[in-house]
Amino acid sequence: MAKKFQFRLATLLKIRTHEVDRLQRELAAILQRKAEVEHQLLHYRQRLETEAGQFEKQRPHSIHELETRWHYLRRLQIELDTLEQHYQYLVDQETHCRQQLTAALQRQRSLEKLKERKQQEYQHLLQQQEEKQMDEISQRRHSHNKSTE
Repeated sequence: MAKKFQFRLATLLKIRTHEVDRLQRELAAILQRKAEVEHQLLHYRQRLETEAGQFEKQRPHSIHELETRWHYLRRLQIELDTLEQHYQYLVDQETHCRQQLTAALQRQRSLEKLKERKQQEYQHLLQQQEEKQMDEISQRRHSHNKSTE
């Protein structure tokens, strides 16, 4: 009975597969956070537009009201700027993670191709050994048949 095929780098392939899985989960988490921040950005932009429009339409009754509205609009703008910076950070993280994932997938694929090639070589070797055994059996029968005649 022939030995079962064993890929010597199976552990490394398993590690590479886990690395790809981890990076895919990390990318998914980044994309989720990015979508949440996009939603927040949209909300803040709409809110800022609405408040600025109301500020233009309704004239303040006092300097205190004017100052309060101005500070509120300024605070909204600061929060919007902060969110935009965070969004850009997430875009950079996404780019970096995608690059890492691409490299990890390439390393994984190269090991998988090596495994396939080694498995094909092993199958070819088994086939050759089987053919050799069949030839030997055939020769023995042929020589045994000649000797009995």
